[in-house]
Amino acid sequence: MRYSTQYLQFIAAFPNISLNYFITNGEWELQSTELIIRNFSTGGDSALSCIQMKFSLKRRPAFLILNIILPVVFLSFLNILVFVIPVESGEKIGYGITVLLALSVFMSIVSGMLPRSSLNMPNVTIYLFFLLFLSMLTVIDSIIIVYLHHKEGEETTHQKVKSQFRGLLSNVTKIRNVVSAFEAPETDSKQDSARKVLSLFGSNASLSDSMQPSCDEKGNKRATEMKQGELPKVNKYKLIGKHIDLVSFVIFLLLWLAATLGFMLDMALS
Repeated sequence: MRYSTQYLQFIAAFPNISLNYFITNGEWELQSTELIIRNFSTGGDSALSCIQMKFSLKRRPAFLILNIILPVVFLSFLNILVFVIPVESGEKIGYGITVLLALSVFMSIVSGMLPRSSLNMPNVTIYLFFLLFLSMLTVIDSIIIVYLHHKEGEETTHQKVKSQFRGLLSNVTKIRNVVSAFEAPETDSKQDSARKVLSLFGSNASLSDSMQPSCDEKGNKRATEMKQGELPKVNKYKLIGKHIDLVSFVIFLLLWLAATLGFMLDMALS
């Protein structure tokens, strides 16, 4: 049952709110208090008496900065350094995933400290979500770079196999020609058969020299193959990956600086 102001009227015994039982909090600082006695209408001629108490609180910045903001900023900066790690170390993707998991843990901690509401999203939550998204992009970029790095090795291996297979076919063809030369008709003399064999490998080369290349031929093998066009040009996947590393480092560093400075400035002004 509600009593109107004709039957019940609140009166403040003290002009201000008493702080005798107030306990200092390490996260929040009490700025001011206000006690208001007012009457509000409920419709019609009746009115109700009420007391309003207002508390003005301010978050202590040291707790938030030292326990949440600075660790997140340091972790996000370490995430940018994933593009400095060489692919040969084998730690590029593992490093990025580790930082991504650390940011996920910090985001879960912050979400547990904040009230569960989606109407007014705190800036620290938005900043953490942006850093989490940025970390995910760095992991994807690192995976692409590692793939391009190993793609060159696979291409080179395929080309070597093709070159060896072509050389094997060439040797088999020469051996067949030698066999066919020795299987000449009996009317041909041995001297004519020898001339046919020598003509297959050059006038100044013998059969043993043709089957086993000399040291000079081994040393100039790559140059000879390139002149003859036996090996196609190797795609520079590793060079492309290094350029992507450099460009990604600059882009993600600028995005990180813009987001961090914007968040710090907004926190300082609020």
